[in-house]
Amino acid sequence: MIGKRVQIPAWHDFWMMGDRFGEVISVVNTVHPSIAMIEKYGYEKQYRVKLDKSGKVKRFFESDLKEVEYDF
Repeated sequence: MIGKRVQIPAWHDFWMMGDRFGEVISVVNTVHPSIAMIEKYGYEKQYRVKLDKSGKVKRFFESDLKEVEYDF
């Protein structure tokens, strides 16, 4: 998924301010949670996304990102 163009979730403040698209630049290195935490909350990868409009780098869960082929 690194290097792919994505749209961030519409409920996020950055999306509402017009910063809707970006490029995945890396996977977030997180400490592996305990078994109890996995059973309670699940475990999902997070990615760092460099947003186009602001140039900021933000973290998003994999399920929140929508891969796009082009910007609208």
